[in-house]
Amino acid sequence: MTGPVDRDEGVRRPIPVLEVRGVSKVFRSGGSFGAQHMVTAVKDASFEIRPGEAFGLIGESGSGKSTLGRLLLRLEEPTAGQIMFMGTDIAHLTGVQLRRLRAGMQMVFQDPFNALNPSMTVRRALAEPLKIHRKLRGAALDAEIARLLDIVGLSASAQGRLPREFSGGQRQRICLARALALQPKLIVLDEPTSALDVSVQAQIINLLVDLKQQLNLTYIFISHDLSVIGQVCDRIGVMRRGELLEITSRDQFIVNPETEYARSLRDAVPEIGRPLPDFAAEKAA
Repeated sequence: MTGPVDRDEGVRRPIPVLEVRGVSKVFRSGGSFGAQHMVTAVKDASFEIRPGEAFGLIGESGSGKSTLGRLLLRLEEPTAGQIMFMGTDIAHLTGVQLRRLRAGMQMVFQDPFNALNPSMTVRRALAEPLKIHRKLRGAALDAEIARLLDIVGLSASAQGRLPREFSGGQRQRICLARALALQPKLIVLDEPTSALDVSVQAQIINLLVDLKQQLNLTYIFISHDLSVIGQVCDRIGVMRRGELLEITSRDQFIVNPETEYARSLRDAVPEIGRPLPDFAAEKAA
C-alpha cells in the first residue's frame, strides 16, 4: 500500500479515532454503445485522525476531497480499502452494525440552506436524535436542547422557529448543534463556510476553534481555501486528482511544504496564519 509519508512523527500517538488504509473510489458511468467510462475520484488514500485533532483536507475543485469525506462516513461506498473507526472496519459493515457506529460520526454539509428540513422547527430537528439515540425526555431533553443552542451561539428562543427565519450563518450554527447532539467521536465538515459571507465565515471559524477547545472535538475540515484551513487545523492533507500528495503539520506546511503543488497552494495565500477578525456572534432573537 502506497501513500504520502506523515512527516509529523516525533510525537507519541494515541489510538486513532479514524484510520484510512488504501481507500479508493472509482465511479462507473455508461457511454455510447454500451461502453463504460471509469473515473477514479480517490486513489489509495491512507491517513489517520487522532483524538482531539482537527485535520484539514485541501485541494482544488475536483481533487476528490469531498468524495473522500463522504467515503469516510459511508455516504459513498468505497471501491477498495479499509476505514477503521474506533478500531472497527466500517468499509464493509451493513445494517444494524453500521447504524450503531453512525451515531458516533456526523457531517456538516456545505449548504446550510438545504441541510435542514424547511418544515421542521429547530426544536424538532434537535429533539429527534436526542430522543432516538440518547433516550432523553422531559426536562432533560429541554435542558440539552437549550445547552446545544447556547454552545453554538444561539438563544433558546430559536427553538420554535423554522429554518427560513434564520440567516445562512445561523442555519450553519443549527447544523453544528445537530451534529453535536449525539456527542460524536468524529465530525466531517465539508466546505462549511464557502456558502457564507466573509464576515459570517469568520464567525463560524471562530466558533469551531472555540468548540474544539471546549469539547475536545475531533473533526475533518474539507476546503479549497487554505487561509481557512490554516486557521482551524492541526494537520493538513493535500489532495490533487484523487491522490493524497502530502500530510504534514500546519506549521510545517507553512514553513516547508514537500511537494511543488503544495508549495503553490501555500504561496497563493501570503497571509496564512493571520488571526481572524473577532466578529461578534450572530444571535437569534
